[in-house]
Amino acid sequence: MSYLSNLFNLESKVVAITGAGGHLCSEMVRGFARAGCSVAILDLRLDKALAVEAELREADFQSVMSLSIDVTSKQQHVAALNSIITRFGKVDVLLNGAGINSPTPFIDISLQEWPHN
Repeated sequence: MSYLSNLFNLESKVVAITGAGGHLCSEMVRGFARAGCSVAILDLRLDKALAVEAELREADFQSVMSLSIDVTSKQQHVAALNSIITRFGKVDVLLNGAGINSPTPFIDISLQEWPHN
């Protein structure tokens, strides 16, 4: 294996991605799976995460798991981490892609616009 291949090799890494049921982050999930990673697909909408997982399993990527997480909850982060460690033994990469889509700048979002209300 060349120096660059070794340096950028992701095979056998464990990746956890929040917001992974969405359009952009689900593509990242697919890319990491194709690169040989185990992937934890984390999303508030478990049905979206499970759909991505099912697609990957059908494409013969079996080292994937889906978890529901509300990223505003520290307890849910801890629970997700424990589930990932139990399944994969570690986390090498964390990609925080969870967010909300709003025409309002983040700093100006009112509680009424917040999706959890």
